[in-house]
Amino acid sequence: MQEQVTRIANSADALAAKKLGEVTIKQVMDLVVSCGARIGSNEHFIGTKLFIKKEQREMFMTLDTDESRFLWLSRHYNEQYNA
Repeated sequence: MQEQVTRIANSADALAAKKLGEVTIKQVMDLVVSCGARIGSNEHFIGTKLFIKKEQREMFMTLDTDESRFLWLSRHYNEQYNA
């Protein structure tokens, strides 16, 4: 139950950030975790590299589901490290 509430809150924060046009690294990394990328995972790691750049944060925010966000992170990791 608590996990669902946290995901809803993160989604609400993401929507608010989209409307304002600015997404912080903290906001996007919270979404990384809520989409299933555990801290220490390859997906979380690549997020820490990608989201230094504003354009990457903005692109990530266009993805509407946890599954699409997680897959996007996985693909970036695999592309970067030929995994």
